[in-house]
Amino acid sequence: MDENNIQAKPPRRKIGPILWPLLLIAFGILLLLNSLGLLQKSAWDILWSLWPLLFIAIGLDALFRKKEIFGPVFWFGLGGVFLLTNFGILGWDAWNVLFRLWPLLIVTAGLELLLGRRSIWFSLPATAVVLGILAVALGLTGLR
Repeated sequence: MDENNIQAKPPRRKIGPILWPLLLIAFGILLLLNSLGLLQKSAWDILWSLWPLLFIAIGLDALFRKKEIFGPVFWFGLGGVFLLTNFGILGWDAWNVLFRLWPLLIVTAGLELLLGRRSIWFSLPATAVVLGILAVALGLTGLR
């Protein structure tokens, strides 16, 4: 085969930052619905109760940009706990449990460094185990 006939694959398109465009779109839609009178609450009340979605959006952005799992899972978890607390599903005493279990973050970061650098598929089970431990601990102490 002739080397000139071999065509190089086109470079893979990188995903650009998606956090800020998505936030602008969501904020604009919310303000539009508010100005049209289609919301039962004011837009600011809705934003006040949904602000933890910002952490979840940061996690999504990090997940699309990097090949790691620890950072995005951390942001998802933080946003999820704040969101569940805002809606009264988790009590504020759940934060006491999280503060006592903070060393699990160090364990998860170590597992990410050890296993995740080889393949994201190695770090997924380890992260799932740590998240399971946190979920059980929260379920036993923090749910109303």
